[in-house]
Amino acid sequence: MKKVLFWGTLITFMLGISVASFSWTDEEAENSDVFPAVKTIVAEKIGISEDDITVQSNLRDLGADDLSIEEIALAVEEQFKVTLPENRDDLPTIFSIVAWILDNNQ
Repeated sequence: MKKVLFWGTLITFMLGISVASFSWTDEEAENSDVFPAVKTIVAEKIGISEDDITVQSNLRDLGADDLSIEEIALAVEEQFKVTLPENRDDLPTIFSIVAWILDNNQ
C-alpha cells in the first residue's frame, strides 16, 4: 500500500490504481454548498447522524458497505447531475465526492 497526500486529504491506494486529484482544499470543500447536501445523502444512506460526518470522513470508516456506497453514488449523481467514476473506491472520502462534484458541475 502507498499513501499519498492530496491537498490535505490522505488517500490510500494500491499501486496501479488511478486516484483522482483535486484542486480544492478541505476548507473550500467544507464551505461549499455541496458539502451539506452530500453529508445529508451519506447520513441517510448509511443510517448515521450528520454530526458524525466531516469533510475528511472515509465512507468505509462511517460504516458504508458496497451497497450503501452504490446508493450514495446514485443519489449524488441524480442530485448533482454528474457521473461519478465507475470504480466507487476512487472516491473514498466525503472530500473526494464533494471535490469531484465541484470539479465536474460547473
